Amino acid sequence: MTELNKKAVSSAVDAIGRCKQCGSPVTEFNKVVGPTGMFCGDECKANHEAFTQRAGSLERSTKGSFFGIPHMLGKMVGKLIVLAIIVAAIGVVATIFEIPVLTPFVEGVRARFSI
Repeated sequence: MTELNKKAVSSAVDAIGRCKQCGSPVTEFNKVVGPTGMFCGDECKANHEAFTQRAGSLERSTKGSFFGIPHMLGKMVGKLIVLAIIVAAIGVVATIFEIPVLTPFVEGVRARFSI
């Protein structure tokens, strides 16, 4: 369908949805249905299918050894470091200021680890 015809049939009245690729209105006259959704033309359908294939291959490639266990361990170590910093900050605050519930707990932990 030519660009002129496409614009002529695309109005708010007869639109049945939006193109999954470009977001333009889709009508009964210009709709193209594919396995991944409804599109305004063959070009958008082909572009979206190519994108889906590239995204799928990228997802498969990230499940390899580089993003597998070493990546998860790195994220876990990072979270543990952040947690240790937060606990240390709470300990410093409880040592400097007299907090009724927290200060005795922190003093007990410091005594146990001889800090």
